[in-house]
Amino acid sequence: MELLFVYGTLQPGASHWHLLEPWVTGTPRPARLPGVLYDTGRGYPALELRADGPGVPGWVVALRSPSDPALAVVDSYEGPEYQRVRVTLPDGVRCWTYVWVEGFDGMRRLEEPWPAG
Repeated sequence: MELLFVYGTLQPGASHWHLLEPWVTGTPRPARLPGVLYDTGRGYPALELRADGPGVPGWVVALRSPSDPALAVVDSYEGPEYQRVRVTLPDGVRCWTYVWVEGFDGMRRLEEPWPAG
C-alpha cells in the first residue's frame, strides 16, 4: 500500500478528488507537511518543501495495491510543473507528494489551506 499526501485540488471534496478517489482505500486523514504553499494564479497551489516553513495542511490517503495506476493518473494530471517525491511527515510516516518545480516569482504565499471547492 502506498500513501500520498495531497494539499490542493486532489484533496477529498476538492475539484479533482474524483481522479484519485477510485484508488483510495480507508479514510483519508488530516496531516501537515513542513513547507510553504503558494497560489499559482492558475487555479491550483504550488508546494515548496521547507523545514522552516509553517507547515502545509493536507490529507494522507492510502492507495489500493497495486498503486501504479493511481500514481500514473496523478503524474499525468500534475504534469511537468510538479515532481512526485517521497517525504516524511512529522509523525514519521513516509508518503509521496507533488512539489512545484517552476519558480515562485510573483506568487502569493498562502497562509490558509487551499480551498477545497
